[in-house]
Amino acid sequence: MANDLIKQRLRIVHILGVTALVVLLGASAYVCFRMYQDGAQHIKDADALNREIQSYAAVDKTNAELQADQKEAEKRLAQVESRLPAGPQQDEFFKEISKVMNDAGVTLIERNTDKPVEVDGGYMALPVYVKGVGTWEGVYSLLNGLRSMRRITRLDNVSIETTPEAVRANPAEPLRDFTIRFSTFYKGK
Repeated sequence: MANDLIKQRLRIVHILGVTALVVLLGASAYVCFRMYQDGAQHIKDADALNREIQSYAAVDKTNAELQADQKEAEKRLAQVESRLPAGPQQDEFFKEISKVMNDAGVTLIERNTDKPVEVDGGYMALPVYVKGVGTWEGVYSLLNGLRSMRRITRLDNVSIETTPEAVRANPAEPLRDFTIRFSTFYKGK
């Protein structure tokens, strides 16, 4: 009788644990998806606005309506481009990433720009690779921190793993190894 009660309570604890894990994984996936989507959309919008401004410049300047539309597009473009530095400014950018990582409570293992700069949407894209260790909450907080940085970033890839050694070391809250690849943009040509 007592064993049945213990087994029933253990089942409830396991179900609650699995439910919490599923909710946390779903929230993490949503943040990753939104970060990728937001970064990609900002660059796509800036590129479209640049093309729109170029089309306005080709039209007769006497048309007041088109001039007003051009000014509005230039204003929106300036707003987006205010988040893009003139050059890569890697030292400043990596200081900001370090602050975001410290605030998230994760540990940096490796960080670099592992690929050459490329042109994306009319802007320069600096691919960045970050590898570290932290709790689920810390990694989630890091992704939110990257998303809310002033400089436009686009999440390109994220990998989060829990090793059996980490689970044995701390079964209640094992550390996760994570690898994040993202791009940050700037105006330089």
